[in-house]
Amino acid sequence: MDSLISKIVHVTLPRVRDFRGIDQGAIDKSGNLNVGLKEHLVFPEISPEHSKVNFGMQFTLVPKNPIKDMKAAVEFYKKIGIPFKK
Repeated sequence: MDSLISKIVHVTLPRVRDFRGIDQGAIDKSGNLNVGLKEHLVFPEISPEHSKVNFGMQFTLVPKNPIKDMKAAVEFYKKIGIPFKK
């Protein structure tokens, strides 16, 4: 899981056009972080020549222990490297 999050943060998100960070509103009341991508082609392993259909995807990060406080949730996700909008 650590390698997936690292890859999304350091490789995939910088490839998203006009990416400025994830909105803190993407964290729900239980402390889950929901991130959606409009195109699957932002992953470098996927070749546009071989992909006939363009589709989006959504990731949901669920902490092991539910986080009820929004500030604590933001701090937790910042600690693991999630870039938020300023």
